[in-house]
Amino acid sequence: MGREGGDQRPRLNITIVQGPYFPVPPLLESGVEKMWHGLGREFAARGQRVVHLSREFRGLATREQQGGVFHQRIPSRDAPRSRWAYRAFDLVYSLRARRLLPPGADILITNCLWLPVLIRHSRYGRLYIHVARYPKGQMRLYRHAPRIQTVSTVVAEAIKAELGLGTGSVRVIPPFLATENFTAPTLSLSGRSKEILYVGRVHPEKGLDLLVTAFALAQLPEHCLTIVGSHEFRQGGGGPGYLARLRALAGPMGGRVDFAGLVPQAGLTDYFDRAALLVYPSVAEHGEALPIVPLEAMVRGCPALVSDLRCFRDYLQPGRNGYVFDHRGPAASANLAAAMRAALTDGAQRRAVLEGGRATAREYALESVAGRFLEDFTELISS
Repeated sequence: MGREGGDQRPRLNITIVQGPYFPVPPLLESGVEKMWHGLGREFAARGQRVVHLSREFRGLATREQQGGVFHQRIPSRDAPRSRWAYRAFDLVYSLRARRLLPPGADILITNCLWLPVLIRHSRYGRLYIHVARYPKGQMRLYRHAPRIQTVSTVVAEAIKAELGLGTGSVRVIPPFLATENFTAPTLSLSGRSKEILYVGRVHPEKGLDLLVTAFALAQLPEHCLTIVGSHEFRQGGGGPGYLARLRALAGPMGGRVDFAGLVPQAGLTDYFDRAALLVYPSVAEHGEALPIVPLEAMVRGCPALVSDLRCFRDYLQPGRNGYVFDHRGPAASANLAAAMRAALTDGAQRRAVLEGGRATAREYALESVAGRFLEDFTELISS
């Protein structure tokens, strides 16, 4: 670790190792890879030395310099459906990654399942484990790690409960919103279409059957529902069977429900800018960490309606910067239908929610989040 010119901030050597199933750049629109790809480039722009290891993928060079970051890509494959095969191939990938780690780094960041278990000294940098989902028992394997970072308070509490440790080794730093989200956002409600929008994986844990049913109950004949996201298993979706189930639910509404499929990140801005309401009805009590899609909508002036999961409480306050519905119990569909109607018809509150959402989203800009990470890296090395 050295210093760059007259800058008093230490210049860090940072290694980032992504899991085996998604490439970097995030060609498959995976959230964790998108996050660390952006952060790696921002760290490099601030004078840090960054090496990024990730999955080998068609069209990407095995070794290259891009955006100030050195990329090393490792042979891998799409995620298998079997949970045990998923874990086994992560081990194979982690062993390959360990052989390629540059020695002498200050910080080693990874979201792999097994790589942290294989790293027992600081030769490759202080171990910095990124946890983007609710833990399922694996945290006990990481007691030796000097830092475990996650994206929300609720997941941090679950990690601490598994570790049986104090708060010192666990940090909460949220994901960021891409810089382009902040350029010329649309703040007008009057010019928006009669479109209700969902963006995310097309998977049962996202509550999409609940959403389609609620849309039918809401009796909003002038509105349409657009579902953006992939149903494919390799991209974390629920598969063709689940998509067919949703289409059957939507059938009686004719063409008012559109399954748009996967849309590149650059194309999502158009959806956020024209939609009247973003609905994110996740029912994954222990599956969500901190969904960023509602924030992406909020920064573009599109009000967000979410389920009552604890993970949303880190940034969404009902009536101030967004809307919440009770997703639990037999009345969940009726609750969501009523919440959609209220969010679309109360003009005064919609204006307050729009402005509050925009203010909240500013706190999640890339520059701000990257600064928090660099401060934490420096503190970890100093300790």
